[in-house]
Amino acid sequence: FLLALWPQPGSIHLPAVLFAERSQSIFAMEEAQVAEVWVKRGEQVEEGQLLILLGSDELEFELRQVNEELGVLQTKLHRSAVSARDRARRVITEQQYQRLLERRRGLQKRQEQLQIHAPFRGTITAMSELHPGVWVNVEQPLLQLVSPRQYLIEGFVSEQDLALLELGQHGVFVADQGDIAPLQIEVGATDIGSVFSLPYPELSSQYEGPIAVRPLAGEQLIPESAHYRVALSLSSPPSDLPQARLSGIAIIEGRSRIWLWQQLKLAVAPLIRESGF
Repeated sequence: FLLALWPQPGSIHLPAVLFAERSQSIFAMEEAQVAEVWVKRGEQVEEGQLLILLGSDELEFELRQVNEELGVLQTKLHRSAVSARDRARRVITEQQYQRLLERRRGLQKRQEQLQIHAPFRGTITAMSELHPGVWVNVEQPLLQLVSPRQYLIEGFVSEQDLALLELGQHGVFVADQGDIAPLQIEVGATDIGSVFSLPYPELSSQYEGPIAVRPLAGEQLIPESAHYRVALSLSSPPSDLPQARLSGIAIIEGRSRIWLWQQLKLAVAPLIRESGF
């Protein structure tokens, strides 16, 4: 009995997700063929750096055809218009020439988009099997780029542990992937209300995660018990991660608790909720 009244260490385990504040999957703008690949997975790249060059025989053919037609019209326009009939024809030719110029600009823009540049400085964390000659389409991500400047962590605390959590407490984030060292973290703000739907499927029981959920229409995952979102900050951000998002457990050194009092609160909590207080 005395042991039940003795304060116990208040270590809290929160299912959590570590993710890059800025990450982007990069796609081809149209179906094309890989011409050159200048980067590999894990490589750090600078903003604007050329990563992949795609090619399209169909696009090149259209561009050559338009340039040939422009050359013919340009020759006609260089001829002097003597009669009124020639002048009328010249107006029509000029209109055709302008339309072709506009079409060429559109084709050139498409050609420029076949040059895949890095939209920001970051690390390539994932990449398709790309080599010259491979066809790609608009639905296939070519690579994923992650900014190394800032990572965020969101944890989910159960109602029974909510009172043990305080702003500024310290702990560690342990990723599910064993090759990543534990990261020092600090507790930030906790949401006032519990989450209605779990935003990270990998934390749910549907995907062998620690939070029990029930699926709802529209692919929503509803926690079986109340969980509150907690913002966690990294004391020292990692220099590199193997992917843009990692699940794991945040272990927080919370306040000490008395076992008997904790069990009493758990027993009374459902009655309080049902009474409306």
